[in-house]
Amino acid sequence: MGGGGGGNGNGNVISSSNNNFLLFSLVLIATALLTLCFSSSFPSSSSSSSSSASFFSPLHLTNHKSSSSSNFPVYSHLLHPCLETWNNQTEFVYQLPETPPKAVLFLAHGCSCKATFFWDKAPGCTSCIGLPEDRALVLGAIEKSFAVIAISSLGVCWSQEHDADSTREVLLSWIARKGLVGLPLFGLGASSGGYFLSVFANSVDFNAIVVMIAEGRFQEVAAMPEDGASPSYPPPVLFVHMPRDRIRAARIVKTMAMLKSAGIDVEECKCMKVQITRTFFSQRIPYIGEDLSRQIHDFLNQSGFLDNRGFLKRDGRDIGFEDAMKDKQNRNLLLKLSAKNDEWEHHIREELNVAYALHEFTSLPSTQIFSWFDSHMSKSAKLS
Repeated sequence: MGGGGGGNGNGNVISSSNNNFLLFSLVLIATALLTLCFSSSFPSSSSSSSSSASFFSPLHLTNHKSSSSSNFPVYSHLLHPCLETWNNQTEFVYQLPETPPKAVLFLAHGCSCKATFFWDKAPGCTSCIGLPEDRALVLGAIEKSFAVIAISSLGVCWSQEHDADSTREVLLSWIARKGLVGLPLFGLGASSGGYFLSVFANSVDFNAIVVMIAEGRFQEVAAMPEDGASPSYPPPVLFVHMPRDRIRAARIVKTMAMLKSAGIDVEECKCMKVQITRTFFSQRIPYIGEDLSRQIHDFLNQSGFLDNRGFLKRDGRDIGFEDAMKDKQNRNLLLKLSAKNDEWEHHIREELNVAYALHEFTSLPSTQIFSWFDSHMSKSAKLS
């Protein structure tokens, strides 16, 4: 192709015709760049059904990527969240793996939580707070080439009445928009999110689901028909729970028996209490080093929160850190933690709840969770 312009013998004057040609070329280049940018942001609808593609118009979306040059602490170079809002009300955060995705994972949080809890704060999600257990599970999913999306409930807890329709529309339209139609689809819901997912799975065809710290709301189901499962039957279910919650554990046993009798593939994973060692926090919270971890351990031990074997005597929700650290001896620890991360208390409390093992989101059984997903890859989710 020709160059940007020509001149006379001395090269100092550009002719009028060449000037017009230059202007026309620049307009063509600018148009091509704009077209490329737009098509990269919103893939062609040819990869999805017409109803999903037309519904999820760019006008329905608000992207929250920061335009400032703010620096965020980078705890993992693998986490690159993108926060969007659908219809000015439903918030969701997602990330695609760097390698071609092999499956899709939908995450439903518990009460008083949000989709922004699953990723570290980043330019694409300035309101993300990266709870250690939540982010660890997402990290595992990204490393295993899952495309991950977490959606926030409209209220404090999930509601079938208020959340089901919008969540389905956001999930399936996002799958279509990102060219993920036809990939295996999995779901994981914790507590309120687990109850929600157990019913939601009747309207979205998941390959398999994980219900965490909840028995779900599975209706009585008859024996599986010989011609295969109908949309009203739940997919294979892995129950991840904490037996210390005896009432919930007993309900899960009954639910598993009911599902198994109907021919549903069901398994369970029990999470027991965890000893808090001097390296416990440095192994689980990215910005806490071994020295600071030791100081937190010693504070808990000296304050009487640990027994003589290093196990918590009470639920982490019952420990008031700031009040307990106001004395002169622990004031320096409070200042160190505050300087590390604004959400330090939320992060530490989640790990204490995991260690006490009564009721908390946990990434400890990640190996079992992803093995469960891997064992159900062969069934393609029907996203029509």
